[in-house]
Amino acid sequence: MQSSASDCLKLWRLSWTERWLLAESFAVLAGASFGLRLLGFRRCYFLLNLLAPGADEAGEAARALRQARGQALAKSLGIAAARIPFGATCLQQSLALWWLLRLHNVESQMRIGVTKDDGQFKAHAWVELLGSALNDRQDVSRRFKPFDHAIDPSRLQLR
Repeated sequence: MQSSASDCLKLWRLSWTERWLLAESFAVLAGASFGLRLLGFRRCYFLLNLLAPGADEAGEAARALRQARGQALAKSLGIAAARIPFGATCLQQSLALWWLLRLHNVESQMRIGVTKDDGQFKAHAWVELLGSALNDRQDVSRRFKPFDHAIDPSRLQLR
């Protein structure tokens, strides 16, 4: 674990834009974590989709911009997740990253996959942008068998 003095020095060296992204990442991660605990996944995902319906730029030129923006947001959220006092699961981090991307008008897909390792069932969540994992290694879909379709909030039915 890094010292708090080292963290403060790194924070001081960030641009105002990077500091804002980091603050936004902390807030979104806390909101997603609280929402999951309070509402459960289905309701929280549905609500977050309503709060930031997302809109994406079209065209090939926008592809590189979306990828760069997505990587910057994923990095910022990863830093926040490593330093948030209550910890964050892969589901909380992925939900927060998916929502943060939508807030920044970047369409992405939240994926959940499963595997059986040493007789134990394991599940994992991650976010994909343009077919690449943002908050995990690129081989995540080989390590965890993803469900056939990305989670589509418009198809969720609340009970």
